Amino acid sequence: MGIDFASSPVKSSRRVPDRQSVEYWCQADQAEAMDFPCIHLTPLPNDFPLGELKGSLVPVFRGKRKETETYGDLVEYMQHISDAIYEYLGGSHERVIFVDHHSSSLSDHPDDGSHYMPDLVAVDAHQVDHYHDLQTSGRSKKTRLPWYITCTHVENKPDGKDGLAQCASYSWYYLIARPDMIGVYGLAVSPQHYQVLWTDSSGCSASGQIPWGELAIMASYIYSLYFPPSDHSPLDPSLTFTINPGTKKIKWHIAGVDENSYEDCTLYRWGEPWGRRTVVFLHESQLKGFVLVKDVFWDTARRFCEGPLLTRIHSKGTVPGVVRILGHEAVVGPNGLPISTYTSSCRRERKRIYLASRGSPLTDAASVLHLLMVLYDALEVHRHVLSQHSILHRDLSVFNILLNPVHSLRIPPSKSHAKSTPYFINDILRKTTSTSSWDHAQCLLIDWDNAAHLSEEYNQPEEALAQRTVCLLSSIIKDLIGYLNISELQGTPIYIARSVAAGAVLMDDFPQPHVHMPSLHGNAKRHYKATYGREEYNKYKEKGEGIHGSPPKFVRKKKRKSLQFRHLPRHDVESVFWILVILLLRAKPLGYSKEVETPSIAQDMWAHLHGHIINNEGRSYSGTAAYRELIFSWNRAKWESALHPGLASLAPFLQAIASQVRPEYSLLSVAPPEEHLHEAVRRLLLQKITDMDDKHEVIPLDRGGRKMVSKDSTRVLREQGGGPGVRFTITEPVLPSFHADGPVRQFYMNSAVGTML
Repeated sequence: MGIDFASSPVKSSRRVPDRQSVEYWCQADQAEAMDFPCIHLTPLPNDFPLGELKGSLVPVFRGKRKETETYGDLVEYMQHISDAIYEYLGGSHERVIFVDHHSSSLSDHPDDGSHYMPDLVAVDAHQVDHYHDLQTSGRSKKTRLPWYITCTHVENKPDGKDGLAQCASYSWYYLIARPDMIGVYGLAVSPQHYQVLWTDSSGCSASGQIPWGELAIMASYIYSLYFPPSDHSPLDPSLTFTINPGTKKIKWHIAGVDENSYEDCTLYRWGEPWGRRTVVFLHESQLKGFVLVKDVFWDTARRFCEGPLLTRIHSKGTVPGVVRILGHEAVVGPNGLPISTYTSSCRRERKRIYLASRGSPLTDAASVLHLLMVLYDALEVHRHVLSQHSILHRDLSVFNILLNPVHSLRIPPSKSHAKSTPYFINDILRKTTSTSSWDHAQCLLIDWDNAAHLSEEYNQPEEALAQRTVCLLSSIIKDLIGYLNISELQGTPIYIARSVAAGAVLMDDFPQPHVHMPSLHGNAKRHYKATYGREEYNKYKEKGEGIHGSPPKFVRKKKRKSLQFRHLPRHDVESVFWILVILLLRAKPLGYSKEVETPSIAQDMWAHLHGHIINNEGRSYSGTAAYRELIFSWNRAKWESALHPGLASLAPFLQAIASQVRPEYSLLSVAPPEEHLHEAVRRLLLQKITDMDDKHEVIPLDRGGRKMVSKDSTRVLREQGGGPGVRFTITEPVLPSFHADGPVRQFYMNSAVGTML
């Protein structure tokens, strides 16, 4: 294709905020903290009676008092300011009511946020009428208010500890519960000072620590609940919701452009509220079929958007195996301008795409044979889109490949399909049951947010691959506060290729095996030649000690440091290898008794792979990187020890794929064909699938899988951040699974990402 696969700076990720990192990060940039009131708050009108208000307020923290003794006074203090603002406005705006909520958690959260207990919350006055036991003084008698009626959250910490981080975590969960809210204010208070927070898709910003004697900023914070700054419009007018009084279920209503307006949608999947803040709504109609509406906050510094890329892929007819698109648009606010959030280094605009495909996560594979067939088709779709449309996915993971695809009636089967389509595994095995159907894909590739269009029509193709698919899952504080020019969550660390994670060509002096293109035998060879032709099979035939068609000559060591990193198609193939390893490591054949204890080699492997993180310099941590490299040298016995005993027969197969993926092909003096690793892994998959099919060796799977870690197991992620000498440690539970409805990562159409679409 003549594509120059070029590299570029690392991209960051966001993670659920932990108290220590957020507390540091919200205070780290003192210059930004000083500018917080000017940037994020509405100033009080000149004629607002601030002095009179100050004289009428009773201090909250008087002497040494227990935390529980201050809630009532704090509510009265905040409400007194709110009432003064309400009266100043002449009742033209609805009164904001502060409520003591410290003894009850907020309810009705779509994720796991219903256990959070902000000390105070604020609601619009009309919402109070829905809760008869809520007193007008602002006291809540064990009433659990729902997240969706609150508009700000207050954390009271008499000891001054953790208040800021806890308040940030409330904002985090609030933005999940309220996708129609662009941002939200928060407040952390202690006896000495208070801090105001503003949270949106760009992250969380905080003011400095303001003494209680400085009333103006506190009053501006509450005034901003009535009148937010013009560029902090909290609501997206295209999203509204209604509540069923009986079930308390929320239905969302989406007002798009043209015919893209949908009533009675449900919140289907959601991503992390910092970064892209992916949200997916599901609209279902028996007559017209379903629609998935996906909203993201797109970094305007990026060249490619998912909507236009999917439109390009399907421009010459529907491509099977790729999520189908009905349309896409920019979401605009009341002023007609795109809804956006911004920091000094990043601007994000809300984009919306309408999708007509969905499927099930790979963890729902009925059998090993089923899983291998799905991955075969996924590789073929990936290869086809790259060769025919010059688009590289760059983020293949267990979350972005679905099985059992279903397509909406809104795109009728009669609609023209692409003339050139891949051969899928059922086509090759001659198992296609319908001669009239043209879409035989068992996979569905979704989440093309990280994809790049590589056509030579772009004047600077190196920029297309400049955004590396690296996800820094660790807490990189200085990334979040804008010290670095970092703009996007990309990739998933478990599945990222080694050189992509390293951001460089691998320079380790590990032996470079002379890997040959795998040969096929038996029915697999006959199927291949019957489908692709003898010429295609011989295309990769090597002479002597060649490596995938290239001579076994390597770049001299002195020149290796000058090699520039490229995100290449083979890196996505390596991601498929990690997907297969993770899924098979966790898999358990149906009918086997429960293992007394998962072998330590499997536990260690699971912990290292799930603990794979990348530091704030864009490099894999040496421990996880070394372990991932070590896996490629495993012999058959090692693989057998790691897998469930009922899957030991797959050890040679995994060892063979590992030997193909392991070499750093960029060290070859003459580069092999761009699709060389696709071809190698395709052949190995075809051979294994055919052998299993011939022997009727399906290997049904137990959906529960193996238990990889005990409930009390933890992992420790260490990261340097915030400047020289700053080091913090995060300890968190290791996830026992990545099943669909897990709270950690949620994304569109895949019942998993548990990331996301």
